Amino acid sequence: MKADGWKNGSPFDNAWRADHISFSDGYMDIRLDDQASRGEPYSSGNYQTNGFYGYGCYEARFKPVANSGVVSSFFAFAGPFDNGGNGKVNEIDIEFLGYDTRLFQANYWTNDDNYTWGHEHIIYLGFDASQEFHRYGFKWTSGSIEWFVDGIPVYEVFDTSSNPTPKASESLQKIMMNVWPVDNTAATWAGTFTYPGSSLHGIYDWVRHTAGEDCTIGDAPTPPPPPPDGDPMDMHIQDIAMGLNKRGTQVITRLLYPTVLGSRCLMSPLMASG
Repeated sequence: MKADGWKNGSPFDNAWRADHISFSDGYMDIRLDDQASRGEPYSSGNYQTNGFYGYGCYEARFKPVANSGVVSSFFAFAGPFDNGGNGKVNEIDIEFLGYDTRLFQANYWTNDDNYTWGHEHIIYLGFDASQEFHRYGFKWTSGSIEWFVDGIPVYEVFDTSSNPTPKASESLQKIMMNVWPVDNTAATWAGTFTYPGSSLHGIYDWVRHTAGEDCTIGDAPTPPPPPPDGDPMDMHIQDIAMGLNKRGTQVITRLLYPTVLGSRCLMSPLMASG
């Protein structure tokens, strides 16, 4: 779901607009710009699942925005108005703070509507995350939360009675991604935001969730194979099914497992003879 036509309020200095999320060449682009909306000086995008998820492995491959005062995120969340939760804020975060994209902040909140008991921890990467794609994720279980970079564990917290982690039995969570500018109340955390004069872009390659406490954050998903060589104007159809409509006046054709190469359709004489 693309968030559209609403805002979070402070410390967010933007409204959410669906047209600030776009897809091209297999990537999702979340755009932050100076389009005023709903009383806020900036607009950006928030993309989230409709469903709710529990214990398991959460991972995304993306490039955050390198600009002071901009937060680029990948996180799991349930709030007071979400049907998948217990009516309280539960959240597990990966947040890039654009003043220095050589690090990110790991965090979580447990039954904390007022955001008064955070667990912020800075992860130093040893590279600039804004320059190339890397994988960031966390494994959420009943006993701990463990964060990963490129499949390697980098930080872990454990559930205790005095400092509990979120529980799937209390609150399932949506998967979310967004890019947003902070207002002055959060400048000491994420840096002061000054619009650079042109739009800023967080680029996301893929996101996945593997259910279960025995999940493993391992290799990246295998990309689909490239199309076979051939005329770029051709389309090869592997299989096809034909049938008459109820009135017997039209032939209905259904393509099965097509490989698209271009704009022209090629079929074998046997397939076309029906």
